Amino acid sequence: MDVHQFRNDDNEASSILSCAYSNGSNRGKETQLAVGTGRGKIEIIDTSERDSCESTPSRWSIQAYDGPIFDLQWNKDDVTLAAACESTLGLIDISTQALTGRFDAHTAAIKSLAWDPNDPAIISSAGRDGNIYVWDIRLHSGAYDG
Repeated sequence: MDVHQFRNDDNEASSILSCAYSNGSNRGKETQLAVGTGRGKIEIIDTSERDSCESTPSRWSIQAYDGPIFDLQWNKDDVTLAAACESTLGLIDISTQALTGRFDAHTAAIKSLAWDPNDPAIISSAGRDGNIYVWDIRLHSGAYDG
């Protein structure tokens, strides 16, 4: 058993609200686990077996939001990670490790995300406001002034 601990800047335990393995992980490729915290941080961890001399797995993080990350979903080709933070859907480019898109339409917290299995540009978000939005990221810029 491996245990991965998450600490905030004050070295206190972070609350983990979501996690999702990359699609490549499911096909026997690179084993990447995305983890969303209660303070808006997303960490990507390589959870493949480590050599005994390696003390910690490879990982990187992005402070995507200030609020909690309720859901994370990888797109089909693992190039983009979608994150639900309160009423906002954000897109993270894995190669640049940057937030590249932001979609605001919900009036309450987004609780679930789902990529279209046949089209990597379509994602749906379901919120506590009783709405499901189906986004085509090719048509909606998701403009982000980060």
